[in-house]
Amino acid sequence: MTLGEVLNSEGRYGEAADFYLRAKLPYMAAWSYYRNRQAPEANAAADQALAMKRSVKYLMLKIEVTIALEDRNAALSLIAEIPASAYTDDRTASSVVNVALSLSDSEKVLEILRSTRVIGSRGLFRGRGSPALPT
Repeated sequence: MTLGEVLNSEGRYGEAADFYLRAKLPYMAAWSYYRNRQAPEANAAADQALAMKRSVKYLMLKIEVTIALEDRNAALSLIAEIPASAYTDDRTASSVVNVALSLSDSEKVLEILRSTRVIGSRGLFRGRGSPALPT
């Protein structure tokens, strides 16, 4: 367990974020700042994380922070960067659908739903290449 994890577990999110930044872990710092309701600091740390690695995981963090900053257009722009191939992961597809719904972007919701299969009574997403669950 790292010092950052201990600080987070004690609810000392700002201190954890500062620790993560010193440790050059901006992704973790951004989440800690976000949990501490320090959106501008979370945004700056998320930018640093994205500069290090532009991945779906880091984009999803930046989208969350951008929504907290109430910047709808920036959030929509970031959503557009997520490749359709990422929608084969159930969590990514459902997360992006929820964000797009919250931003009233019905076209993005339909795009994601068209690229996945909804199965089961719980409405789980399955990517196109995924085997169907037995009924």
